[in-house]
Amino acid sequence: MATLQDQFRPIPGGVQIHFGMFLCTLSYNRTRNGAAGFVTNSHCTDRQGGVDDTEYFQSLSSNSPVVAVEVADPDCVRNANGCPRGKRCRFSDSSFAEYVAPSLSAGNVIARTTSPGQLNGSLTVDNGNPTFSIGSFASGDTLAAGTQVNKMGRTTGWTQGPVNQSCVDVAVSGSPILLFCQTLVDAGVGGGDSGSPIFTLSGSTATVVGTLFSDLLGRERAALR
Repeated sequence: MATLQDQFRPIPGGVQIHFGMFLCTLSYNRTRNGAAGFVTNSHCTDRQGGVDDTEYFQSLSSNSPVVAVEVADPDCVRNANGCPRGKRCRFSDSSFAEYVAPSLSAGNVIARTTSPGQLNGSLTVDNGNPTFSIGSFASGDTLAAGTQVNKMGRTTGWTQGPVNQSCVDVAVSGSPILLFCQTLVDAGVGGGDSGSPIFTLSGSTATVVGTLFSDLLGRERAALR
């Protein structure tokens, strides 16, 4: 029985990716300039902010060749657009990696596990219903407090909880980076869940509203041991 930490071909959203000595989660597949690829966190690259050609494996470098290479990751700004002195600012902790072959992309789907929870959910993929289809995308800062959203990540699986606040500027612990207009959610996350897709559900159809980057105590990135 497959889990979100196993290898998938083609590759859906919500599953484990590996780069350098760290593990994160693939958020969702998209195309950029006509090329197939995926979104994950900017801090799930070799250097947050700026393209450094980070190579990704799925699920591990020990069982996979390189599946994608980072091609887009905007630099942070200083002393502009309301960025406080001493901070480096962006509107998202996100980057884009291009697949080495278009066939690696599973398209607009997110892996679906057997059951959700608030602090921890299932990591086991539901054989009968293995994916959620992505029907649309929306901005998380438009969500009302109390709206239930879902997360699919390689560490704590399928978790869900209510929106606490929308459009809050968040200073990343232990870093000079400040992220504008983030949405805060009361739900479980763990190291390695960074990059997880955040989505609302209507039946088996997902509306993606964001990408997980932090538990507000620090950026959630798991190290290989």
